[in-house]
Amino acid sequence: MNDAAVKTIVAQRRGALADALIVLVTFAVLGVVGAVVWNALVSPPTFVRTANGGQMDQIQLAGIVSIDGWFFTVGAVAGLTAGIVLMVLRPRRPILLVVLLTLGGALASWLMLRVGLAVGPPDPGPALAHAAVGTRAAVQLRPHASGVEFAWPAAALLGGLLVLLLVGPRTAGVPQTVEHEDGHQNGQQNGQPAERAADGSTAS
Repeated sequence: MNDAAVKTIVAQRRGALADALIVLVTFAVLGVVGAVVWNALVSPPTFVRTANGGQMDQIQLAGIVSIDGWFFTVGAVAGLTAGIVLMVLRPRRPILLVVLLTLGGALASWLMLRVGLAVGPPDPGPALAHAAVGTRAAVQLRPHASGVEFAWPAAALLGGLLVLLLVGPRTAGVPQTVEHEDGHQNGQQNGQPAERAADGSTAS
């Protein structure tokens, strides 16, 4: 293996590592910000302490739906936007980026869940265990419907695939061949032209 081939492999690996770092850091930040936004948008329903334990009326039960709905909305909008933007900005390795977008979306979803529990109300169980009748305690900030956690990775993947579908993959280092009126062809790779003469030799 010559030096040029080694340098090409090293450059490709560095590029792939840069893609992974950019995508994962982006989604990590979005996951944390998404949790803060989620907490600001939701008004958590409350349990009320009764003689028989904690109970929740129908109005408060409806608030559970808003917790799930806002998690899905924040994850879908942020994931889709991030998937589109990252695929547009880092188009050289589309297959790798599709995988990274899915993993990044999963990371963002996990962080949003964890940070949401940290910034939202605490577990109401201990608070109501020894509280007086009539005491209220808000539920924790976490989804109750199954499947909403997949909003982040699904939306990120969809955003990346939409870019590939509408724009098409753009890869680096692919030679571009231009045919002139006299039938000769010029091959160009990485901005360095190499003209082919009619007899097949390389023109200097």
